[in-house]
Amino acid sequence: MDTPGLKIVCQPSYEMTASIMGTPFDYPLSSRLDENDAILIFDKVNVLRSPRVDVLAELLAYCLAQPEKEKSLFDSG
Repeated sequence: MDTPGLKIVCQPSYEMTASIMGTPFDYPLSSRLDENDAILIFDKVNVLRSPRVDVLAELLAYCLAQPEKEKSLFDSG
């Protein structure tokens, strides 16, 4: 994570906010069901390509080109 130009922007923890501002009784859901959302910012970052990245890119392109096949990949029935 020490790549020059790579930044991570995170939202504050709901659990921490609930513990500072009150008790779990004041914030029953957010004090227990915390999500760590973040955004990665690539500012002129050199991203090395690997065969695995190429395979994932091809799979994504295939799924986007054929939406009916994409749906069948995730159907359980």
